[in-house]
Amino acid sequence: MCTNNCKIQFREAVLLLAACLLSGCGGPPVPTPTDPHLATASLQAALEKWKQGTKIDALRQERPAVYAVDEDWQEGRKLVNFEVREAFREGAIARIPVRIHLESPNGLWWKEVEYRVSTKPVVSIVRQDE
Repeated sequence: MCTNNCKIQFREAVLLLAACLLSGCGGPPVPTPTDPHLATASLQAALEKWKQGTKIDALRQERPAVYAVDEDWQEGRKLVNFEVREAFREGAIARIPVRIHLESPNGLWWKEVEYRVSTKPVVSIVRQDE
């Protein structure tokens, strides 16, 4: 038979459990926001490697590995130069506008693009054309 003290402890446990459930305890983890400075440095390092002729797939062999998606880079176009603009955070990623200068058989051309960079749990770089 449960005493008043037992009933009070049970009620407190139920209230604590309800508070945890309502506040999000046990739910999916919230991603850690990316540091825009680290994201910018990671992107600049990757773009420098592209400019030097490194294949995009080679980035995954680095320590730490970098996962990148860029159609021009994947298709083997040559990056001649780039201008990184100021990064801004959106949720857990950093959005970084960049002006890229590419070489083609018809000469040099440039594009305004945006990279979405995450540094947690691994560095991932994905280009989004405007």
